[in-house]
Amino acid sequence: MFNHYILEKSRDSIIGTGIRIFLGNLKIEAYPFTKSFGTEFTIQDDFESTISFNLHIPLLFSFYIGYDSNYLIQKRIIRKLVGFKYGERRTSIRIFDWSIWINFWLAEDNCGNIKENQWRGFNKCFNTRRFFLGESKYESKTVKEGIAVIEMEEGSYKATWKMNIDSWKRPRWFKKTITRFEIEVKDGISHPGKGTTSYNCEDDALYSVYGIFDNLEAALQNFKNTVEYNRKNYPL
Repeated sequence: MFNHYILEKSRDSIIGTGIRIFLGNLKIEAYPFTKSFGTEFTIQDDFESTISFNLHIPLLFSFYIGYDSNYLIQKRIIRKLVGFKYGERRTSIRIFDWSIWINFWLAEDNCGNIKENQWRGFNKCFNTRRFFLGESKYESKTVKEGIAVIEMEEGSYKATWKMNIDSWKRPRWFKKTITRFEIEVKDGISHPGKGTTSYNCEDDALYSVYGIFDNLEAALQNFKNTVEYNRKNYPL
């Protein structure tokens, strides 16, 4: 029986919108002009017993269909297929981040239900960049360093700074290089904790920042702005 449908936003779609249809326990999703590629079949038995399939074809569409079982007999059948309580088995071929990920009847278990001698499935990743271009080697070199002062409303704080040249190089590709600044205040500059849970209700402090900035002044200003923002917005 047709229940309802909704328009759903998705970052994976170039136009940013797709459709989600509910037919009883059956859920169907479709998104045009997808950015990803892959296919996946999953049987899971956790809080819900679900059988699902999805297919992603670049520049054409993404399609998902899933069935959530609320009936004891169907749950028992799914649990029998999975092979253990509260987990899932997944068969998939996915391509993303320049890698090909292949899984066959792979067990995903978060509750320790897989027996020691039980087959956990096949899992293999083929990284195309690593295979064709070689392993990436990271290097960081400090080219300048010194002492600076961060002026706050209550006074001045001494900070040490470094300008680092960070590079990544593969044997069969060009070197990628960026310049980053590291600012550190030994005892930190205090500000209130977020106050969202028990461990961050007390006063906190900012000790360092590390990132890409146009110059040293911009890095120091970022440190100051971060402290001022935390003081203004925390506790919530």
